Amino acid sequence: MTKTQATRALERDIWRYTHEGNKYVAGAFEVTVGYIAFAQHYERVDYVTIGTDGTIRAYELKTSVSDYHSSAKLSWIGHYNYLVLTQDVYDQVKQVFPYRIGVLVMDESGKIHQKKKPSRHQHSVGECAEIVESMLKAASQDAGKYYMQEEGSLAK
Repeated sequence: MTKTQATRALERDIWRYTHEGNKYVAGAFEVTVGYIAFAQHYERVDYVTIGTDGTIRAYELKTSVSDYHSSAKLSWIGHYNYLVLTQDVYDQVKQVFPYRIGVLVMDESGKIHQKKKPSRHQHSVGECAEIVESMLKAASQDAGKYYMQEEGSLAK
């Protein structure tokens, strides 16, 4: 699936936002938690970070109103969970945010602003371990994509 320019911009800006002033945050995009081959239940999250204190934050990115209202499940697997929206989407849907979920909005310049704070959700040690393992798998896939692209450019 090809990502839109708006999605790529939102990914870039949420990465910058989560790493701003904190080089010790680890993050991964498109994290799938759960074993698809062995279980019917799994969660797919657009972006997940973990800090040095073990706090897991999950981010669902939405670049259009139709994407926000789509049948794609919103996955809330973090200790703190966020919707990340463009300003345009936020302006159109700001009355329908889920309870306990934080809202971050990207303005026209690419700067992210917090509009609503999330509440903390508790997880067991096993759940946290599964989320971190899933992040590692997603980060490894991202690294593989990066090196395959780099290899292609080096071969020229």
